[in-house]
Amino acid sequence: MANEQGTLSDILLTAHGVRVGQGDKVVIDGVNLEIRAGEIFGIVGRARSGKTALLETLIGLRPPLAGTVTLLGNTNPAAIGVRQHVGSSLRPSTVERRTTVVEALRFFGSLYDHHTDIDALITEVGLADARSKYREKLAPHEMARLSLAMGLVSDPKVLFADEPTRELDPAGRQQAWDVLRARRNAGVAIVLSTNLMDEAERLCDRVAILGNQRVLAVDAPAALVSSGGAPGRLILETGRPVAIESLSRLPGIANVSIDGTTARMVVTAPVPAVLAVAGAARDGGWELRGLRLAHATLEDRFVELMQAGK
Repeated sequence: MANEQGTLSDILLTAHGVRVGQGDKVVIDGVNLEIRAGEIFGIVGRARSGKTALLETLIGLRPPLAGTVTLLGNTNPAAIGVRQHVGSSLRPSTVERRTTVVEALRFFGSLYDHHTDIDALITEVGLADARSKYREKLAPHEMARLSLAMGLVSDPKVLFADEPTRELDPAGRQQAWDVLRARRNAGVAIVLSTNLMDEAERLCDRVAILGNQRVLAVDAPAALVSSGGAPGRLILETGRPVAIESLSRLPGIANVSIDGTTARMVVTAPVPAVLAVAGAARDGGWELRGLRLAHATLEDRFVELMQAGK
């Protein structure tokens, strides 16, 4: 985890009263953030909640409708002097189709006064076997790796990444996390969006949760979880699917989601909830195969905030 203590010189990115949108359409309003060197800052929210739009505003790809973004001390994030020290993994599709991985990275590296070792970067992100493949031949997971490498090629002080692990398998995600953690430990500020709550919880030092056109909460994942009203989750496994209504009306249950024969419940009172579910299983003849209580997660807190923000 990044050190929460720091000086004003550690602050690489601020947003004060920022309104994000296009034309008259407001996507997010009243954004206030301070992001420091040496932290991974995650942005999470539902689909179309404005995660990408916020990233694009913070990096200077679209101007805010109101408020101020200051990146590396400059209130114009798109300034050439700022761009030299900022990496972006937002638009991998802009790579020319008939350009190889190594050619693309060498070209992007040439746009900066300084760039990292291209060959070492290709190996680090897991593209050694694809270095001579054309962009049009890359698999989705290889494009994700190339996108991450493009963001890192300038050896940036601040990296912006839009769902960098979306196309990666679990092993690829772990490798990408290791790459990002190494940059964080070297003092880089990393701002990323993700739809994966476990990724936000395990990777990010702080997280901003978007909902209802605003930032609902900003804090360390553990602090966000502990600030919620749900002390845990109850996981029920049965021989056949159970109706949501059969569980949601039970005491101590705040939220229910069902995937096949597995039901996951956010609980507000663990003991009454366990007893109620066990009793319902007995009375309903559900063929109980498993019932366990788990700690609350960032996903649980996310669901709480989404419901409260309706």
